[in-house]
Amino acid sequence: MDELAARLSLASQEHPAGRVDLTGGTSFVEAHRERGFSDGDVSDLFHENTKFDRRYLARSAATEDDLHEEFSVIEQDYYGHESISLPGPEPVECDLTTALDGRRSTRSFDDRGVSRQTLGTLLGHTVAPSAEAHEGDIPETFRPYPSAGGLYPVEVYLVVREGTDIQPGTYYYSPRDHALRVLATGETDTGVADCFMDEPFARGVVSDAPVTIVLTGALSRIKAKYGPVGYRFALFEAGHLAQNLLLAASPLGLGGVPLGSFLDDELDRFLGIEGVNESALYPIALGYQQ
Repeated sequence: MDELAARLSLASQEHPAGRVDLTGGTSFVEAHRERGFSDGDVSDLFHENTKFDRRYLARSAATEDDLHEEFSVIEQDYYGHESISLPGPEPVECDLTTALDGRRSTRSFDDRGVSRQTLGTLLGHTVAPSAEAHEGDIPETFRPYPSAGGLYPVEVYLVVREGTDIQPGTYYYSPRDHALRVLATGETDTGVADCFMDEPFARGVVSDAPVTIVLTGALSRIKAKYGPVGYRFALFEAGHLAQNLLLAASPLGLGGVPLGSFLDDELDRFLGIEGVNESALYPIALGYQQ
């Protein structure tokens, strides 16, 4: 086997979690060159099993009252943990065209920590509820990004490496309280960086970033209503929210980059989530642009 073929082949790699690996022994380069993929390709299985069809219309109608807005709170919301209130969001003077034109992936950052005010402005404009309705017994809140069924299965965690008035540590953002729940404090450089691959790239970026935001999916919540299709909806939502964060970061002087090469099980363990009902979906490294 020549060097290129050896590098593309994954047949010798064992899956570290011991799960059935549908693709680990296969390189898809030849299939790509032939413009065709086999029925066993995991992406085909995902696509076929998450298609929306008429059965889900009945499911949605049947659960409309059962899965009301209160259900969208993460089960424990980390109540009982120390809570740090964030300042209200300051106005951001930036038109949409400027924000779109200014969005660039940033992989190296200035040596400056983030402040509670900066985090409050960023999260207040991109994640926190933007409106509330009281038409029924349960108040319904609306956020500045779309969510299937209004269930908001995407949760927001922050790993702060360097802050000006906030300790390094791991935090959960509570949108209702506009506050950070303290999950752990202390140096985070090694722990979170070890959850990423490629030393010159993702791992180095996380080691350099003052804050890494990790979007997770509370998958049991969205699948309770939509079944397997809910997993697809959670991925949609993570993308919507990530773009909000990246666009709002630009006028604050922050740059960011989404990171795909994370080790799922390691990152889940670092955050203290179990990886099945809730799992990491989308990390974003953020910091001041140089």
